[in-house]
Amino acid sequence: MSERKLITGVITSLVNDEKILLIKRAKPPFAGYWGLPGGKIEFGEHPEEAAVREAKEETGIVAEAIGVKGILSEMIKSDRTKEILNHFVLFICELKPQTLKLTPSDEGELKWFDLDRLEKEATVVPSDAKIIKEIIQNSKELKIYRSHLLDKDAEYLLESFG
Repeated sequence: MSERKLITGVITSLVNDEKILLIKRAKPPFAGYWGLPGGKIEFGEHPEEAAVREAKEETGIVAEAIGVKGILSEMIKSDRTKEILNHFVLFICELKPQTLKLTPSDEGELKWFDLDRLEKEATVVPSDAKIIKEIIQNSKELKIYRSHLLDKDAEYLLESFG
């Protein structure tokens, strides 16, 4: 078993003209799934600063931080052993894009999706789909959420969210 640790990071919400920017993840976990851009918070960095930095690094977009929309404690468990494989504490940060030119990323393919057709057009990380629907589109207040995913041979099943 690899070393277990808690990873603190950010997820960015980049929305423009009712379209949301997603990245098709090239690396595990979630390789092959579309998800919200994001990454780890560096030592001494505020979550909103990390979100702006990660947006620029992963997408090329220069953005302004609007605020933190929610906080998510997410655990990924093995479907076979029920052992926790990953534990993330993620700040969901709303950003306002200042530029829209995308820069190719080694993290994965980038694409703008219509919010109202997202479920039909993309296979989204299950917890990211919930984040988009419940936090980015509908939440008016800052909340702390929990998510449990099962890793069934790199197919991720949402066990609970709330």
